[in-house]
Amino acid sequence: MQVTLDQLLSAIMSRMDSMEASLNDIRIKTNVLLRLLKENGTELTKDRILEVVKEELEVMSQAGMLDSEETDEISSSIAEGIHKWLEGDVADIREKIDNYRKEAKEAGSDSDNVIDVASPDFLNRLENVKGKSKKGDKGNLLF
Repeated sequence: MQVTLDQLLSAIMSRMDSMEASLNDIRIKTNVLLRLLKENGTELTKDRILEVVKEELEVMSQAGMLDSEETDEISSSIAEGIHKWLEGDVADIREKIDNYRKEAKEAGSDSDNVIDVASPDFLNRLENVKGKSKKGDKGNLLF
């Protein structure tokens, strides 16, 4: 089966849009539920959040979903982020978003990450030079 680059990119972008919509849906539901817990009088201190995060990471580790043994550092980082979010530390959230955008922009402008795409005609000529017939062609990509 041969797929054009345009078809491949279109399929990937469609899948990414679907995943982004799902992620936004989950994020909104999680945010609403956590805010309801906070407003309902449930005490959500930094220590309680850290305890719950450690429990979750332990479950994930036992289930084989987490390979890292340094769960203390990961736990404190996650708990700190959740606590700042619940307290409404908008400045910290904005700073993290700005840093992420800056890193993404730098990664996108890196000219070393170039993908060269050969035209089908060039690939046919290359196959002819190699002396291979097109009968066994499976549409493989050349790297």
